[in-house]
Amino acid sequence: MVHLDNGLSLNEPASPRTLAFQESRTKFAYFGTLSIFKGTLVVFEAIGRLPKEIRRKITLDIYGANLEFQSQDFQNKFSELLEKTTDCVRFHGPYQSEDMPKLMANVDWVIVPSIWWENSPLVIEEALFHKRPVICSNIGGMAEKVEHDQSGLHFQVGSAADLANCIIRAATEEGLWDKLSNGISERLTIQEVADRTLEIYRQIQEKRSLLNSQLNQVERP
Repeated sequence: MVHLDNGLSLNEPASPRTLAFQESRTKFAYFGTLSIFKGTLVVFEAIGRLPKEIRRKITLDIYGANLEFQSQDFQNKFSELLEKTTDCVRFHGPYQSEDMPKLMANVDWVIVPSIWWENSPLVIEEALFHKRPVICSNIGGMAEKVEHDQSGLHFQVGSAADLANCIIRAATEEGLWDKLSNGISERLTIQEVADRTLEIYRQIQEKRSLLNSQLNQVERP
């Protein structure tokens, strides 16, 4: 079997965020659908567990859509937790895919807290393309795409306490961001995936042609 990740249609990765004097990598972001399954509430609960000195240092920007299509209970809980964390959390609503490079330019870390088994989350591919380390749940396609302590950090799925610990580590451990950002491998473009896919078919065709030729020789009297 041959595995190829989805290709991206992005052109240039966003440069690392410019830091002010003695500033740390403390800008976090969530991108994606707002729902119970995407772990949105887990992020809020993790922020609520942070010590005050950490909350004063960090910001969390939430970019997401479809809140109005969720259950009323979820919407109420979302609003309640947002109200409790306005000191460091900002909700921006929906975004367009073409806005991602501009948004990513103001981000250091991307949080992907889904509580279900994601397959191949596009937001992870986009974050890694822009060399932004990912903090994600330790299951499914998330854990497969993000290597713990190499290109990001894993936390126990659904655990606000474990996610809070990851956020604290990301905001305070000197040199961690550089280490993880440098550990991110290059992502494939759509053209590169297409070229590699065609090459696989060419190789199969060559092997098939060779096999047919050998069979014809064996069958000759």
